[in-house]
Amino acid sequence: MLRRKLIPVWIGIIALLILYSGETLAQTTWIVDQGGTEDFTSIQDCIDAAVNGDTCQVNQGTYFENINFLGKNISVVSTSGREVTIIDGSAAGSVVIFENSETEDAVLDGFVIREGYADYGGGIRCEYSDPTITNCTISNNSAATGGGISCTDDSDLTITNCTISGNTATDYGGGIFWSFYSDLTITNCTISNNSAATGGGINSSAYSYPTITNCTISGNTATDYGGGVTCDFSSPTITNCVISGNTATDYGGGVSCHYSSPTITNCVISGNSATLYGGGIDYSSSSPTITSCTISGNTAALGGGISCLGGSGSIEDSAISNNSAIVGGGIASCDRKLSIDLRHLFPEFKQQPPARHRSPQL
Repeated sequence: MLRRKLIPVWIGIIALLILYSGETLAQTTWIVDQGGTEDFTSIQDCIDAAVNGDTCQVNQGTYFENINFLGKNISVVSTSGREVTIIDGSAAGSVVIFENSETEDAVLDGFVIREGYADYGGGIRCEYSDPTITNCTISNNSAATGGGISCTDDSDLTITNCTISGNTATDYGGGIFWSFYSDLTITNCTISNNSAATGGGINSSAYSYPTITNCTISGNTATDYGGGVTCDFSSPTITNCVISGNTATDYGGGVSCHYSSPTITNCVISGNSATLYGGGIDYSSSSPTITSCTISGNTAALGGGISCLGGSGSIEDSAISNNSAIVGGGIASCDRKLSIDLRHLFPEFKQQPPARHRSPQL
């Protein structure tokens, strides 16, 4: 009798094991090739057929299409690398879209993403998703916001070993735009020669806390403010980066921050320019922490190196040199709450400087 009662239990266990085994075995590598000799000729057709855990392996070629991951945690990977594998959006919308709760297991690896045109995210648009982008070049895309990449609505995008260049936005974030609690992680990337009204290279806004590490942000242009990086109501952590040769028509040639608390550590901020103020760094109503940085060769009318127009902040263990301005070549500050450790700015302070030098009104 007991044996008969156990039979349904064992059947249920066996069924679960078969189901689990089936899901494991279902992970498939599909091949995409324009020649028609493999599984698919279109990347989107492969995505449509794939299930979580699958890989769409894309052979070299130029694919004229706009793709959507459709909420699937799959890998779309080039076989021969970005140099010879291109997804061209033909100005028909965002080239790549993540908008259905994809996780970090949704991976795009090894492509040039180009010729996208959209309101948000000409190259890549990410909403409510946390995908991974690696070994890609995002170039020659345009949008109103986020010419290269737009990431919004609680999306935690990871970008590694990518080049984001030559993208344009009419409003915000020529290279990358993120907003609304989106905490990006950007590592080992080059963000260059992008343009926008605000945030030529990067625009970080609306309670986002991104991490930017080992990146070069150079040659970007803003017709308003924030040539290299703009942060509005956002607090990025920027470490081991070079921010150079960026320009802003108004203020913040290298970095411009408003109502934000960025942490900038071990960075070189050089050769940036702004017409009005803050050639290297401009901030207002903000509390930046600047540590172990070199801020040099920047120009503006007010605050060639740094312009502080309200808020607080600290500068420690940093070198500020060879900047130029009509007023405040190194630093222009209208706030007594700016704390500066002068021992590295001025070598004669070998010991702890007196209190009157630690928080100067400049």
